[in-house]
Amino acid sequence: MDALLKTLKRTMAAEYSRELSVKVFEGQRRIAELGYRLGGSAGFGFRRMVFDPSGSRKTVLEAGEHKTIHTDRVTLVHGPIQEVRVVRKVFDLFVNHDLSEARIATYLTERGIRTRLGNPWRKKSISDMLTNPKYAGDMVFNRTAAKFRSAPVKTPPEKWVCVPDHCCPRRFEGEDGSGVERVRRASDPGRVGSASDHTGKDYPPMGRVCSIFSQILRFIPRSIFESAVQEHQTEKHAKGMTSWSQFIALLFCHLGGALSLREIVGGLAASEGKLKHLGLDRAPTRSTLAYANEHRPWQLYKSMFDRLAVCRDEAKEKKRKFRFKHPLLTLDATVIPVCVSMFEWASYVKTKGAVKLHMVLDTQLC
Repeated sequence: MDALLKTLKRTMAAEYSRELSVKVFEGQRRIAELGYRLGGSAGFGFRRMVFDPSGSRKTVLEAGEHKTIHTDRVTLVHGPIQEVRVVRKVFDLFVNHDLSEARIATYLTERGIRTRLGNPWRKKSISDMLTNPKYAGDMVFNRTAAKFRSAPVKTPPEKWVCVPDHCCPRRFEGEDGSGVERVRRASDPGRVGSASDHTGKDYPPMGRVCSIFSQILRFIPRSIFESAVQEHQTEKHAKGMTSWSQFIALLFCHLGGALSLREIVGGLAASEGKLKHLGLDRAPTRSTLAYANEHRPWQLYKSMFDRLAVCRDEAKEKKRKFRFKHPLLTLDATVIPVCVSMFEWASYVKTKGAVKLHMVLDTQLC
């Protein structure tokens, strides 16, 4: 009998805890829907501001501090101007200059810029900043859940409580709010998966692969291209091929000297496994590419050329003349494979022979 009563009490206590957990979560959800923040640190570039029930500002909470009155509410505001400038610089380096998270972290560390805890920047810290919705001005609640003292788990996006444009009076990445979307589109596939632009279409992000083609595309900012696409509405009724895919195919045509659609499609299909770093998931078909070339407006590329010309002129004005007073030599080394059975002195590995050639080029004589 005692065992039965003990089991019944435990069951009633578990049910009470479950009901209490549901009630607490519903209350937190209602507070989050009003645009207030619940728990957690503010993050780099932000501070927690306390508001009274009438909506008047009271004070800024520092790290480790808590509100003193239960009816007060907390929201995020911009922090010191130095941190705000650092956040804007991070977004600028990633979106406009196409630097990776690791290079951005190195850039900040070399200049003596530290996190709020005084630690050097890491790739994970930069990645968390770039993908956090609060830097786009969106207050998001329930991204992770930890109930009954269990380990935190990530919740699916459909269960998030998102309040757009309620995080700060101004957004970090721009007034139009397109910076974070561009960041998500430019992020690595293994970290955030495929991204969606503001039209709702999914396409594979561009990875960090150092091919010649990808290096050429670095001179064409994806954000400028997407704004030109929206201006001319080239994807208004498109369901398959994107304008970026068409642009990649046409650029491949000029760089590769292709004379027909068959050569373009065949050349891209031959590099099927290397298209991810170009922003393509697969090579287009001839009929799809022909239809896009016939029906999509050519004004898109004219607008793109004009915008790139403006960017070039602005960069040319800021560029300083390169001066180097000392002799400048260029050193290059390459390995030439040879037959090891004929040239025994050229033993490279056990079964291969090679000659390493070093060449020094005096640039002043060129």
